[in-house]
Amino acid sequence: MLKAARSALFVTALAVAALFVYHAHSPALALSPAGRDLIRLHVVANSDSPADQAVKLKVRDRIVAETGALFRGAESEPEAELLLTTHLSEIQQVADRVLQAEGVSYRSHTEVGVYEFPERSYGTLSLPAGRYRALRVVLGAGKGANWWCVLFPPLCFVDASVGQGVAPVTSPALGTAGGTTAPTESRPVAVRFKLAELWQRFTHRHTLASTSRTN
Repeated sequence: MLKAARSALFVTALAVAALFVYHAHSPALALSPAGRDLIRLHVVANSDSPADQAVKLKVRDRIVAETGALFRGAESEPEAELLLTTHLSEIQQVADRVLQAEGVSYRSHTEVGVYEFPERSYGTLSLPAGRYRALRVVLGAGKGANWWCVLFPPLCFVDASVGQGVAPVTSPALGTAGGTTAPTESRPVAVRFKLAELWQRFTHRHTLASTSRTN
């Protein structure tokens, strides 16, 4: 009886180890080199109607504000990812409260995963096409134009009005999980970027942390 239990435990351990190795080396799950230290935000609208697109931007504004406070003190991408996954249901509630306030019948679905992104430039910072970890927020049917930015480190600050220091940015189409492509979003989005300062501050802090761990 004991021998059988040990054999079963050994087989289970092998299966878990094999699953771990598969996930670690699976091309479908592998992050692009540029995506190892950041997390992106991807918000997909219910449809391309003007009303649904306006709702999408309001959800975006609220989530960027909430996660900005959530990430305060986070020193690395793993820490930020843990915070996201721990508070994922709360983030979905934030999105749903916006949807409810706007009087729409649909709700949101949020998840953290690895997704394919096209090339994107943020001022002087350019992110190549590839697979990046992201917080994905799908509103309703998720058939409308999408919007994204770098959520961690916080390289996008949504501003309700276009003013000094605010640059218009357009979001090209991004393929959805089903293999179809969402329509192109051509309307500029008001986003304030302090890219060089924030990116350098984050990478410098990350380098110091790595050095202290190795010493």
